[in-house]
Amino acid sequence: MAYTPAAITTFSRSTPNDGLLFAQEFNALYSDIENYIAGNGGAAPSMTLQQIYSRVILFLTATDITADKILEKTANAGVGRETVDGSIVRTKIIEIGDWNMDTTASKDVTHGLPDFKKIRNVSAIIKRDDEAIYWNLASITSAGQLGGSVGALGTSVLTLYRVTGGNFDSTDFDATSFNRGWVYIDYVD
Repeated sequence: MAYTPAAITTFSRSTPNDGLLFAQEFNALYSDIENYIAGNGGAAPSMTLQQIYSRVILFLTATDITADKILEKTANAGVGRETVDGSIVRTKIIEIGDWNMDTTASKDVTHGLPDFKKIRNVSAIIKRDDEAIYWNLASITSAGQLGGSVGALGTSVLTLYRVTGGNFDSTDFDATSFNRGWVYIDYVD
């Protein structure tokens, strides 16, 4: 599907298939970006990189879609990555909630999936108290120490751990009353 500015006007949050329309528009933009990057190795892009960038900004502005809604809209429309066996991999994003990482080494997070055995990958992004830096929970410090990990996956919860004496065992990560970050769960349908 070639992306055209006129296509923006067909998108409406009140349309019953708005998730599908969003997915089609988003995939068309993504295709143009891939074609631009591929150059002669792929199909000719329908527009220049600057035009693609302008369309992305216009699309996101016109549809009132923020980055955190992209996964929700595309997942609801059935968009995902296909595995070798034909399963579709989807991503769910969950807020971690309060976690004083300086005093508490682990945090249970309810994943809300009906079958935990379909989980294929879990990662977490951690916010420092001042929110000036976001970290991958599994990041490795300059001293070579692992910051933390995703531990047990159960029927209703997964457990996040921080390493004692590691980067997150610090007063930079002890604030409460705000969301500490997000858990990203890839699962098959």
